[in-house]
Amino acid sequence: GTIGREMLESTSERIQRFELLADRLIHGEEGSSAASGDEAQVRDELFRGLEDLIVVAGAVEATIPSTVARRRALNRGLDFIEGNLQNMVAISDICSYAAVSERTLEYAFREYCGVTPKAYLNARRLHAFRDALRSPGAASVSSVAGEFGYWHMGKLAGDYRATFGELPSETLKRRTEVRKSDT
Repeated sequence: GTIGREMLESTSERIQRFELLADRLIHGEEGSSAASGDEAQVRDELFRGLEDLIVVAGAVEATIPSTVARRRALNRGLDFIEGNLQNMVAISDICSYAAVSERTLEYAFREYCGVTPKAYLNARRLHAFRDALRSPGAASVSSVAGEFGYWHMGKLAGDYRATFGELPSETLKRRTEVRKSDT
């Protein structure tokens, strides 16, 4: 939500009331030390005023998009994605790990990465898949695809070609040819 004018005015009034109470506690009613009987009452009022300010500050903070919160959500989201490249991950899983809403996570990714969390996740998984195809232990496209949880080979091949300009089998073949020419 947004901060309404009444919330800001109310906050300003609470701050002024708190400052007056603090001044009364420190200096007394007329600039002299507060009477001992009055100190307890003023102190109680001061603490109630402080509690009010804390509640209002929390409400205001909850309504202002926080750059720090988005950055924290992004970092946690990136950590989760990097740790789960070989798993089929839902955006809700990332949100749960980062302890943020889907909207906050999307804002964070769009602000810092320029793409949605889903687009980032898909791109990172494709790059990790490509790295695995290039590794010496890659036996076949389907075996590596299985390790990454890809089951729709046609969709994988189309996404791969759109990203890298070649089919996964061509990447694997080129890696195999390079290895044979080295021997």
